[in-house]
Amino acid sequence: MKTQLREYYLNLRLALTDDYILQATNHILHQIRQHPLYQQAKHIGLYYPIKKEVNLLNLMTDNKKFYLPKVSGLDLVYLPYSPSTNLVLSSLQIHEPDANQDQSDVLDLIFAPALSADINKHRLGYGKGFFDRFMSKHRHIKVIAVVFREQMRLEPLPVSQDDVQVDEIISN
Repeated sequence: MKTQLREYYLNLRLALTDDYILQATNHILHQIRQHPLYQQAKHIGLYYPIKKEVNLLNLMTDNKKFYLPKVSGLDLVYLPYSPSTNLVLSSLQIHEPDANQDQSDVLDLIFAPALSADINKHRLGYGKGFFDRFMSKHRHIKVIAVVFREQMRLEPLPVSQDDVQVDEIISN
């Protein structure tokens, strides 16, 4: 069931027009900047967008410290990120910082990408479990999933024992 949902929601997102994505992303960025969790956070984990994910990199103009995830074995670690950070393309075809100093413990908030999210604050990822493993090991870090409204489900997503709920979901 999850495999079919992943394919459906990925294809749905890939079909969104560039104009729509730009408008929706600007709306989502505005909501994020107004959100108390974001306003209070000083150290924030972003993600490097792939496959027409919501692009949060414009948040980097805000007066906060930002980090990007890097895959380390089966886990994610977060490394400092700025516009001058050297990025490399990982085996998963995601841009990651070319560094190794894990700074995950300083994070106040992370944004998690998703293929879909539901009203119970579950997110559907790509199926490798990286974000769920990170969230289960770092329960003190608040997590906001960001999706376009077309990716929101009114009915619950199928979940397994390894799936971790996020704290908030922001959509356009």
